[in-house]
Amino acid sequence: MKLVSLLIILWSSFPRKTRADVIQQWPTLMAANQGEAPELSCFQTDGSKNVMLWYRQDVDEGLRLMGYSINGIAASYEENFENKILILRPELKKSILRILTAKAADSAVYYCASSEHRAEDCGGANTKTSPVNNWGFAIVRNIFRGGETEARGAIEPLTAHPKNESLLFESFDRICEYLPLRVFPR
Repeated sequence: MKLVSLLIILWSSFPRKTRADVIQQWPTLMAANQGEAPELSCFQTDGSKNVMLWYRQDVDEGLRLMGYSINGIAASYEENFENKILILRPELKKSILRILTAKAADSAVYYCASSEHRAEDCGGANTKTSPVNNWGFAIVRNIFRGGETEARGAIEPLTAHPKNESLLFESFDRICEYLPLRVFPR
């Protein structure tokens, strides 16, 4: 079995609403054999954010939404990630991303985000305000194969890709499709 080492570097210095709202991701260093199921954990200190999302950023690419969970119910997955990951939500403040079968191609930046989202936010004039309130991320930098390191290149920060803002809105629209809308009488 090939050894796959995943180096995770944490950084959660993105803007937040308040100093108390924090996203934490761990572990900082992980090793797994190819075929194993490594996990990344994410914790939000503000329990009022009912949506937790997981994104992936490959080298020289923008963010891709992998999946999300609303209020701790079953996760929803994007098409390319349905059989590759598992998102667990053991409690409202915590989300776990499990990579089902570790391989070299899993070297990427994994972002955890939390968002306060209500059904009445969908379909209204306010849908273009950024739905993601808090960010944390883990960088999976190097994959080791039999003592050799496969370099994956430099990974730019979240703000370096102009398409990321539109991606956040697209994922917000997907959440709107998932949530039942409230109809208010005129």
